[in-house]
Amino acid sequence: MGGKDQQPSAYSPRTGLFYVATNNMCMNYEGLESSTRQGHHYVGANVLMFPGRGAIWELVAWDATTGKQRWGIKEPQPWSGVLATAGDVVFYGTLDWLV
Repeated sequence: MGGKDQQPSAYSPRTGLFYVATNNMCMNYEGLESSTRQGHHYVGANVLMFPGRGAIWELVAWDATTGKQRWGIKEPQPWSGVLATAGDVVFYGTLDWLV
């Protein structure tokens, strides 16, 4: 998963900030010979994922001009992508309702 997974990020020209859903996950990765099967994910590896130090998931706002983090919201569960509106409202969802 690295520091950024497949969730889309957002940029607001009004605030000059990128809003990015980040991951702090570590992974042991072992490549395997694999074949595809209909209806199954194709990974081709054994993966063991575990949390890194600090927050596991964090929504961060990065300043596009300085390249520095302006603020962050730590979350206990992963989330969706991010949407920034013209009214300076930022939306994202978490999986808290599942637990």
